[in-house]
Amino acid sequence: QMGSVLDDIHAIGLVHGSFSLRNIFSFLDQNGGVAERNLKLGGLTSVTPVDQDMFSLGAITPGGKCLFDSSSMPPEIFMKVNAKELQQYNLYWKVVMELDNVHIPLEFVKPRIDPITNEAYVMKCYCTLDAKSAEALPDLPYNLVQIDQSVDVWAFGIFLFNLVSGGETIFQPNFRTGRLTSMEIVAKWNTDVAESVIAQYVSDLAAQDLLLHILVGGEQRKNMTMKTILAHPFFSPTGLDATVEHLLVEARDERDLIQRVRRKQQESERVIKTDIQPTHLGRLGLRTQLRLTNSATEAFKECFDPAGIFTSSAPFTYMLLPYQLTENQEGRLVPKNKMELDLALRLGRQLLELSKAVGFAACYRETLIT
Repeated sequence: QMGSVLDDIHAIGLVHGSFSLRNIFSFLDQNGGVAERNLKLGGLTSVTPVDQDMFSLGAITPGGKCLFDSSSMPPEIFMKVNAKELQQYNLYWKVVMELDNVHIPLEFVKPRIDPITNEAYVMKCYCTLDAKSAEALPDLPYNLVQIDQSVDVWAFGIFLFNLVSGGETIFQPNFRTGRLTSMEIVAKWNTDVAESVIAQYVSDLAAQDLLLHILVGGEQRKNMTMKTILAHPFFSPTGLDATVEHLLVEARDERDLIQRVRRKQQESERVIKTDIQPTHLGRLGLRTQLRLTNSATEAFKECFDPAGIFTSSAPFTYMLLPYQLTENQEGRLVPKNKMELDLALRLGRQLLELSKAVGFAACYRETLIT
């Protein structure tokens, strides 16, 4: 029923722009003494003509009215920003908030910071000021997203997922405001994420196939219409015939196979990432240079490779220890105190783990080659 309503809206050249479960209302109508449940679609203040150029997606009025529902907005309206872009974004809204006629709650435009990665995400929104006021504002760090019917297609996919998954929500909204609580997942949304999430929460084969065609990037949704969606076998009143069901099973098995191959490739290409903090040293003194020239590393090079043939491939290297060595009574070089001894032990354990990992990677690479 809601799909048909959106199709009717699109047929007259309009975009709803704020389609979500929060804007669907249920009424009990008395028809000849029999109570019938009818659904009504609200949130019509966001309805926009397709061919207009006055508004873009993400519009916020000076009075603080959001002409969209962030929990059902598509991935193209979210973006990760770097430090410079975040500063530019904050400057724009700071200037907007200082205008006399603007009363926009800070929560509407506040960037979302991922607590683990510290990455910042924003929504590509803007304030609908008059032309003269808008010209005086700083530039935003993004291009605005134009409104088209693919926005409603994405929102319908979110709505449909909620129904066929038994009430699960892909992008969790705030229960009080309805606004999106995290932008990271939707900003990073891609085919791999969609297949994983849909396969986990949706068991119906036809629903899986339909959602995988709806919950895609903006360019892929451009040619998707509500008429095409409503013609999908999922909405067939007679259910799936044997041929269609067989094709859907084959498509699911193919996706599973691709996912397994992809995971295997990712595991084989995984490398050990270490955080390296570079230390910039000044010019080495004469004494240090002499010590390096006459070090055991240089002696090994002279013994095993006097002609310098294997210099580029042999694992010769210098290591700058983070502690000082002194000669003990037995003539051995050891850390000079207990604190530096503990530091040496920790460094030794880390070097041992690194050597094991490098050795394993070398053996694994050799196995893959052979």
